[in-house]
Amino acid sequence: MYIVKTGQSTFDFNPETEGTWSSPQASGPIRIEGDSRQGFRLHIGNESYAAFLVEADYRQKRFVFSIQNRRIEVFVEDEKDQAIKALGLPVVKQKKVDVLKSPMPGMVLEVLTKPGQTVSKGEPLLILEAMKMENVLRAAGEGEVKEVLAEAGTAVDKNQVLIKFAE
Repeated sequence: MYIVKTGQSTFDFNPETEGTWSSPQASGPIRIEGDSRQGFRLHIGNESYAAFLVEADYRQKRFVFSIQNRRIEVFVEDEKDQAIKALGLPVVKQKKVDVLKSPMPGMVLEVLTKPGQTVSKGEPLLILEAMKMENVLRAAGEGEVKEVLAEAGTAVDKNQVLIKFAE
């Protein structure tokens, strides 16, 4: 069960019951087709709407959609967020990533990310060959890639900055 907030409205959304939603104003079935690359089609009752993801901040769980040429900002709380809130516990923020440095001298074999991409903790960013072994360098936290300073086929030194992240 998710809680979805947009403007002054709050909805309960349960994708396991074919996407039902409810709010103090109304409730009913909702069906969502498509994906974030091609766009979505929202079927609410007998109505159908085109929706496109315009912005996504996974850390803040904030999404902006364009629906019927209107920008709709949406905040999502999953079950974990709701449990933490119900217990009155403080929300612990994820570690924010500033830069990715080479842990050792080596050769960059492959860059797996690009500027503008949002990455999550543990996501592979780069493959570095060192001491005849391939090492997958992963994100230490969440963030958006600002700049990729490494190129496949280039040698790097220990502690050399390979990727910068937006602040």
